[in-house]
Amino acid sequence: MLNFDDDAHEFHVDLPAPATVGLDFGNRLFVTSMVTLPNMVAIETALAARTPLFNSGLVPDAILFFASSVVVGKDNRPLNEAQLKAGFEFGFVQGIQSFDIHLDYWGQRKSNGTTAVHIGMPATFEVDTETSIQPWTRIASKRFKVERAPSRAGKPAGLKVSAGFSDHPLYFFPHTITNAASVTRFLRFISTKRVFRPIFCFRDKATGDFEAISSSVYVIQYRHQISYSGNGATRTVIDNAAPHVFPSGGNPANINADDRQLMTMAKAGSPLMTPQVLSTRLHTHEESEQETNDDFDPSFWR
Repeated sequence: MLNFDDDAHEFHVDLPAPATVGLDFGNRLFVTSMVTLPNMVAIETALAARTPLFNSGLVPDAILFFASSVVVGKDNRPLNEAQLKAGFEFGFVQGIQSFDIHLDYWGQRKSNGTTAVHIGMPATFEVDTETSIQPWTRIASKRFKVERAPSRAGKPAGLKVSAGFSDHPLYFFPHTITNAASVTRFLRFISTKRVFRPIFCFRDKATGDFEAISSSVYVIQYRHQISYSGNGATRTVIDNAAPHVFPSGGNPANINADDRQLMTMAKAGSPLMTPQVLSTRLHTHEESEQETNDDFDPSFWR
């Protein structure tokens, strides 16, 4: 077991731009975003070409994580840098809890009816990662660094291990739906929630076990209602969601049963929420139609 200097731990969370949790619209799609996306047209082109957006320059960082800790030994014996790197790997593993997604599409008039789309999600924690780097959040060469820790009075010499990553979780959906009768319906409402647990941790190379060092949590909720004016040229989006939770940091005291279970998942490599898994889920949905819209609000389309 690694021994840490309990007084030398850091875990910072930063929002590089003011969080404006909302919806961004392109020519065909809309996106649930945390900061305004600068080029939706390029994003749509990339998605049409099946180009991954993970670590893409098209998607700006919305939330940043940095953590460090000082290792003073293993089983109360000193470790040098070569021994630490040979035996252990550090970095972030992120858990994600995804809740059901509901979208309503309305026609321009009451007689144009509605389409409701419901996407079932597991609502249990999974490891949020990408296939090529699973279960981590970053590639190996950028996962962590080790340096000699500054000496501190009354403390044994140690090695400072630092790691970080950035994120901008997104959902993509069409902003209009056309039914079999060629009636076009426009996005009226979206509701969903996502919970994330970024965990600063290490892996014991000898056993494959992951151990949490510290963790944090953030929550994004989307509950938006959309109205249109200028015959659809202008959209007004109202955010009716509960307050979003963006912490300033994390610490070892945050580690709970969810984090420990996620460490077990990381070792097992399952269950994972990769872009491929997410894409399959988003394409597996229930759709229901109503020929008339008894809830139609005239302010929806002006």
